[in-house]
Amino acid sequence: MHKDTATLWPTYIFTYEYKDFQSDLKDELVAEIYKQAEKQRKDINSGVAESLKSNLKESHFSFFNSHKEPIVKLKQFFIDSLNNMISVELPKVDAWKPTRELEPKIFDSWYHIANNGGFHDVHLHSRTSWAGIFYVQSDECTFEGLNGINNFFNFDTNNNILDAGAEWTERLGHFRAEPKEGNLILFPGWVPHNATPYKGNQDRIVVSVNTQILYK
Repeated sequence: MHKDTATLWPTYIFTYEYKDFQSDLKDELVAEIYKQAEKQRKDINSGVAESLKSNLKESHFSFFNSHKEPIVKLKQFFIDSLNNMISVELPKVDAWKPTRELEPKIFDSWYHIANNGGFHDVHLHSRTSWAGIFYVQSDECTFEGLNGINNFFNFDTNNNILDAGAEWTERLGHFRAEPKEGNLILFPGWVPHNATPYKGNQDRIVVSVNTQILYK
């Protein structure tokens, strides 16, 4: 009786690793982030979605405008990763084969510093095709207890009737990124995600971006 099965509208999330992050960049980058954080006039300097954020510091959305060497290095890693994603990885999974040369543009960039239960509730990134989260300081984040973890959710499960026929969506309805220092997670901006409450001896620090991919 069964004829065929179709998998509709897959969602791709890519992870890139900054090799030698610990020795090459981490200490200088953390120091620069704390320098900027000391100058913040309020905890949520961006002024965006403040009701979804608690007990964390967020910079303005212009972090990559700095000419400080560790920030310039990190920005270049983001650009290189985005270029690889659009020219190699997306065509490899047959998701997209651009007809002309493309160029990624980072139009928002910011850091988060969280501890003592700091979290960012479920949200998505409008006006962006690909967003990114880079783990700067996250060794104490754990899947066990969901301490400082980023969850990514299937948007459509919000519209499901949760009867027995939809129970399988509970298992497949979310993805948890490995919070490894030096990892960059690239994901479609429309994917709902959160950062769970974090507690640790060290602050949890991430750098995030919003991007657009444009034809040159």
